[in-house]
Amino acid sequence: SLLVMTMSRKIIIKDMLVVEMEENETNGIKRNAIENVQSKPNSLVIPSDKRLAEMISRIPADILLNVIESAGFSDGTTVVIDTSNSQGMVGMGICAADMVLVPMTMSKQTVKPTMNTLTMAARFHKPLLGIIPTASGEAQWETKILYFWQNALDESPELKSLGGVILPRVPLSKSLIRGAWAKMPFTSHLVPVFDAIYTRTFGKSALPALPIAETLEVVNG
Repeated sequence: SLLVMTMSRKIIIKDMLVVEMEENETNGIKRNAIENVQSKPNSLVIPSDKRLAEMISRIPADILLNVIESAGFSDGTTVVIDTSNSQGMVGMGICAADMVLVPMTMSKQTVKPTMNTLTMAARFHKPLLGIIPTASGEAQWETKILYFWQNALDESPELKSLGGVILPRVPLSKSLIRGAWAKMPFTSHLVPVFDAIYTRTFGKSALPALPIAETLEVVNG
């Protein structure tokens, strides 16, 4: 059975969804498949899992929403869903989410999948916090792509209701390889970028406030 099987290995999101599909009342498995964020109380992560590909076709779009709602988390808990680029998982994640962030690797090949994700967000009537350009440089074609997306968010009848923006670019970094964390320390120049994303998500900065004297110095140049 699932309960015996998971005793010998780490419980993963696939186990959590199987439990929900079989209508088993096993909240312990649901909670153990969701990871705690270190040093951030009431913050959880549902990691992506490539092994879901084999069962995506038979999973209802709202199953992840049902899992989260039935897991009994306390009020004020933030659950971050990492969907990867699997279309089925993206659909489940958007259906379960209160708001959507779309990382977009700067490549001419990402236009179609990004549009698919935005279309799903519009279909489920979920607000878009923004598009996050990753692995980004300062090439002219990259600037044109970002202009295209901002124009689409502002003008497209289907997308402008999402209220999304283009967030600061995440530059090329050894800490992030193709959008995945390489388990290396983040360099200091990434901190303002991540804080802009945090501020857009939670409505306040995660960085400590600057002393008044330092703030005046920055403002006055």
